[in-house]
Amino acid sequence: MKKQVLLLVSSAALAAGAAAQSNVMIYGVADVGVNYTDFKRGAAGNTLSLDSGGSQGSRFGLRGSEDLGGGLSAQFTLEGGYTIDNGNLAFNGRLFGRQAWIALDSKTMGTLAMGRAGSFSSGAAAYDMWVSIDPFKTAFGLASLNNTFSSGALRLDNTVFYRSPKMGGFQGGLLYSFQSAQAILTENPGSGNNNRTIGAGLSYANGPLYAVMTYDLIKPATITSGALAGRTNPDQKHFQLGATYDFGVAKVHGAYAKQTDHSLYSPVAADLSFASTVDPLSRPDADSYMLGLTVPVGVGSILASYQLRDGEAVRTSAAATYEADRRVFAIGYVHPLSKRTRLYVEAADSTGKKSIAEGSAANDAFNRREFRVGVNHNF
Repeated sequence: MKKQVLLLVSSAALAAGAAAQSNVMIYGVADVGVNYTDFKRGAAGNTLSLDSGGSQGSRFGLRGSEDLGGGLSAQFTLEGGYTIDNGNLAFNGRLFGRQAWIALDSKTMGTLAMGRAGSFSSGAAAYDMWVSIDPFKTAFGLASLNNTFSSGALRLDNTVFYRSPKMGGFQGGLLYSFQSAQAILTENPGSGNNNRTIGAGLSYANGPLYAVMTYDLIKPATITSGALAGRTNPDQKHFQLGATYDFGVAKVHGAYAKQTDHSLYSPVAADLSFASTVDPLSRPDADSYMLGLTVPVGVGSILASYQLRDGEAVRTSAAATYEADRRVFAIGYVHPLSKRTRLYVEAADSTGKKSIAEGSAANDAFNRREFRVGVNHNF
C-alpha cells in the first residue's frame, strides 16, 4: 500500500512539474449528419447518405504553449481531420492534415509561425482572417462560401507566417509557402520546381463591424512533361474583400473576390483541366460575390446566403469559348443543446451555367439540391 501511495505522489509531482513548464490540451470535433442530394439531371437521380463534417470538419488535435517570460510564449498545434462515418483520415491520409505548426508569440511584436496551416483567406485554421465573413463559416457542404471563392480551405505546406498584434482594431499578416499543394507532393530542388504562395491579410474589428482584405499570389511549378514542358502557367491571383455588421437583430455579411489565372486551386474542377489551342498558357478568370445573414432566433440562429460566381469567357479554340458561372442559394438553422453540442439543418440549391450547365455527369456537382440534418459536438 505504501509503495502505491509513493508511486501516486511521485506521478503527481512529475505531472505538476510538466504543467509548470507547458500547457498541452487535447481537443476535437465530432460532426455527422444525414444528407439527401437531389441531382437536377434526371438520369443522375438522388442519394441519401451519412456524411461526416456537416457543420464543421471532424477533427482531433493537440494544442500547447509555454510561457517564456517577458510577454513571449512558444506555441504549437497538431490537428488532423477524420471522417466519422467510416473512421478514415482526411486530407489524403495525413495524420495532421488540417494544420501542423510551431510559433513564437509576442504580445508586443506579433506571432511568427512555421509549418502547415490555412492562408489568411482560407476560412480555416489558426491564422485565417476570413471564416466569419461566411454565415455558414465556410462549412455546411453546398452552402459553404468555398463553392464559389477560390481561396476556400487553401492550406499551405512549408509555410512561414507572420501576424501582427492588434493595434487600434487593425491586424495584418504576411506568409510565404516554399511548397504548397492540396495533395502531398515531393519537394524538388530549385524553387521554380515547386508550387509557391505569397499571401497577405489585413483585418479591422471595431464593435459591430468586422472587415478584411486578403491577397494570394500562387506561383505554379515549372511544367515537367507534355508539349509545354519547361514552361510555367501564369501566377494565380486571389483578391478578396469581406465585411460583417451586427445590427443586433441580424448580422449582415458581404464578400467579393477577383480571381485570375486558375491553374492550381478552384471550386470548379473544369477550370483546372481547361486547355486552349489558341493560347496554351491561358487560364480562366472569375469574379465571385456573396450576400448573407445571421439572424438570432431564441437560443439558435438562422443562416442564409446567396453566392454568385461570374466566370469570364476564354477561348478554347477559334470557334469555342469556356465560361463557368454558378449561383448558390442556402438557408440553415443551428440550435445549441449545450455549450459543446448543437443540432443543425441546412438546405441549398446550386445551378451551374454555360460551360458547367446541367446536362452531363461531369457537371452534376454544380447542379444539385442538398438537404442536411446533423449533430455537432466539440470536446
